[in-house]
Amino acid sequence: MGETRSLPPRLACWLSEDAKKIVIRNEGNDRAVRIHITLVPQDLQFDLPELSVEGRHEFTLASMIPEAKAVVTYEDTSGRRFSGSFLLSATGKGEEDLLRPVFPIFGWK
Repeated sequence: MGETRSLPPRLACWLSEDAKKIVIRNEGNDRAVRIHITLVPQDLQFDLPELSVEGRHEFTLASMIPEAKAVVTYEDTSGRRFSGSFLLSATGKGEEDLLRPVFPIFGWK
């Protein structure tokens, strides 16, 4: 049980159903701060000062995008830096792993 008590922030990012918004959500146990999102190859960048635990934010786009990659960098409240990239697709071909457990169980993957 101790390994689920102090999880760092873990951000997830995807396209909305209408492909006009980028949705970002904090799925960890700590606030994420100094969040920076870059959309490749659209050359769009967004900043978000913080996202609370289970917090969600949407960035509205000027027009629909069929596919992109979101590169996300952020920090936890103690200053540790994290990063990740997410494939975004309007046709549902993203990287979302439906079998991934909500909590890290016995060193999954």
